[in-house]
Amino acid sequence: MERNEAANSSKANNSKSLGTKAIVSPFPVTVTDTSWMTKAQKKFFGVLQQLENREKKYDELSTLAGYKSDGPWYKATKDERFVELLENIGVQARLIEEDYPAHYEVEFIKNPKEREEYLKEDMWDMRRLFKDYPKHRIPSNFVVKFTKMENKHLRQIIKRYFANMLGTWEPRTFNVNFDKTYPFLRHCITNTQIYGLLRS
Repeated sequence: MERNEAANSSKANNSKSLGTKAIVSPFPVTVTDTSWMTKAQKKFFGVLQQLENREKKYDELSTLAGYKSDGPWYKATKDERFVELLENIGVQARLIEEDYPAHYEVEFIKNPKEREEYLKEDMWDMRRLFKDYPKHRIPSNFVVKFTKMENKHLRQIIKRYFANMLGTWEPRTFNVNFDKTYPFLRHCITNTQIYGLLRS
């Protein structure tokens, strides 16, 4: 009788213990070995230790890590081990590539009026505005998404400037320059808004 009670007690204790282990604790970010990471990866990982940063966009993370562009982020996430680590803490480390049409599917706009109308749109595929462009580049290299600039007035200013550069820049340059300029402008807008709130 006593043996049965002891066995039952032991089973109860074991079930309690198993129940406790079944509750998975958050990923132990603070005790993660970072010795294998590059300098940039360590910076990004440090930023992502804060839960509120894990839903931020890549350009925001780059700014918090002390970079002026999101280039270091894309370089850091070429490492599969780093990507796996970020995904384990709930961070989507890579953008899902949008399905832009292949080069042979894109039609160059010859008609001046059609070009003028196309330039009013908030996303440009430079392959429609340039007859010749480097075909070894992937389609997304030629797409400029002005919608990333949330301030509509500033977006229109940038679009006018980019339109004026159609006879000067190369097809790939538009995407590159927008990606470099956007984080800086966004940072300026944010600081201006904060300054305005502090003065009000």
